[in-house]
Amino acid sequence: MAKLDKKTTQFVKKLVQLSLKDGTVDAGAVEQVLGYVSKAELTQKLPILRAYKRAIQIEIDAGTAKVFSASKLDSASLSKLQQSLEETVGRKLTIETSIDPSLIAGTRVRVGDMVFDYSVQGFLKQLSIN
Repeated sequence: MAKLDKKTTQFVKKLVQLSLKDGTVDAGAVEQVLGYVSKAELTQKLPILRAYKRAIQIEIDAGTAKVFSASKLDSASLSKLQQSLEETVGRKLTIETSIDPSLIAGTRVRVGDMVFDYSVQGFLKQLSIN
């Protein structure tokens, strides 16, 4: 995949900004951006769309907390966890939950490229490394 020039990279960043509403990716705004790109006479349309897709996926991942727990979490615990995570990362998050019995107890959370591991499995793994 060819590297985009500075002007095109800035254009893609602007398209991503236009796709956000209150700091999160908005489906309607994405649709408008894609409509604009499809009608515009651009010389590098395919590389622009590829870069835009990657950038939007990064934004979506950064706004989604994937919570893995050893057992089902109650709504009060999830609400408290969401509030704490939002304070930590500085943005609103969508929470996706999943049960992973291999964690033994506790939770592991992935937000974008950050991982917060508060599980017994993670603790035991750390003990074995040290």
